[in-house]
Amino acid sequence: MRSLSASKLLSLWEQGTACSKVRRALLLLGLVLPEQPLESLSQLTIGQRDAYLLDLRQAIFGYQVTGLVECPNCGDRTEVDLQMDDLRRPPQERASGSLTLEEEGYRIEFRLPTSADLDSLPIAHPDQMKQTLLARCLLSLNYEGGSCSVQTLPSSVIDTLLQQMAQAEPQADVQLRLECSECQHQGQVGFDLVSFLWRDLEIWAKRTLGEVHQLARFYGWPEADILALSPWRRQYYIALCQP
Repeated sequence: MRSLSASKLLSLWEQGTACSKVRRALLLLGLVLPEQPLESLSQLTIGQRDAYLLDLRQAIFGYQVTGLVECPNCGDRTEVDLQMDDLRRPPQERASGSLTLEEEGYRIEFRLPTSADLDSLPIAHPDQMKQTLLARCLLSLNYEGGSCSVQTLPSSVIDTLLQQMAQAEPQADVQLRLECSECQHQGQVGFDLVSFLWRDLEIWAKRTLGEVHQLARFYGWPEADILALSPWRRQYYIALCQP
């Protein structure tokens, strides 16, 4: 991974502010794989993408992870402290890019979702979005030897198919154990890596711009010169600004 300057990170944050979560993920991924166009990056599976983004998060913000998870039962937020390795899942071995499920007379050949698939989803009811996603990922679909469509799949088969997708690529669906101190609910809650990483970037960007503002006002330096300073030197100059 190439060295990431403060100026480059601020430009990416500014560019992604008005973008969707999927587009933000691709912008972040471009920092890890700058030689590849976004169109190529969008074809990586979600698990492959998130493995790269974990490396990026560690390179920028370090090994420690502190965040809030929301209880699905009462909505209370609990702070969690993790290490980056707590979020990594070993990749599963697959013979090819496709997988097969045989369930309730259905034979389904499918591939794993990509960012391009997620970016194409319409804003609709969750069940409709789920069907649209599956339709993009299905390579072939048969029922008792005859062809059929994804709209005919029973919910039980859809649930099994989604479970097999998650099992085939655990990095795409990281679950954290939650014990809610408010309602005592215990269970699993999903970890949204892209939202978490973007929140870290936004906090850093606003803090950095505040430092630029303070130093520019005190010393009259241009933004580019201030951002070229190391974080430690910026902090030292900020301390000197204090009365």
